[in-house]
Amino acid sequence: MDNKQEEVVQIDSKMHDSMMESTKMLSSLEGDAFDINFTREMIDHHQGAIDMAKLVLAKSQKPE
Repeated sequence: MDNKQEEVVQIDSKMHDSMMESTKMLSSLEGDAFDINFTREMIDHHQGAIDMAKLVLAKSQKPE
């Protein structure tokens, strides 16, 4: 595996672990606490997607 692939795998693994922790934490909440924490987690989740997209743009050699 080259460095580019390793970097993507590490980011993906980090995001997966984070999502699993978030799901566990959210399952114990209700009402406003759930809503607020769900929204915070979604912001973090989507920021991760933005970071991955930037990585692809910076490192990919394929225009698609």
